Amino acid sequence: MVRDMDLVRAILLAAEQLVPGERPDSVSSIPGYGQLIFAGHVELLKEAGFVEAAVARASGVGAVEARVDRLTWEGHDFLDAIRSDTVWAKTKSTIASTLGSASLEVVKAVAVSIALKSLGL
Repeated sequence: MVRDMDLVRAILLAAEQLVPGERPDSVSSIPGYGQLIFAGHVELLKEAGFVEAAVARASGVGAVEARVDRLTWEGHDFLDAIRSDTVWAKTKSTIASTLGSASLEVVKAVAVSIALKSLGL
């Protein structure tokens, strides 16, 4: 599975909208993405410490179902760096034109750098 940073962002944005005790109380899908791709990305976000989530795995297949229960502090920080549509578009463009792909840490650093420049800092 190739990591899809747009899906990562969509999952984090959806998880941020969760309010404890209200329905829905978890994120279990993102429109336009299949369940296996969604589950695989939730598993990656959980491994990165960005979300608290439940992931069901099948032998030989990997993650087959998942639900995100909440963002962690680190997840909120990463989302804050990539929240702006303008910053996100510039971040993706910068990474695509120079590196092709990047780690979450590099994506966050590029986004923060772009945001700081837009603030004149």
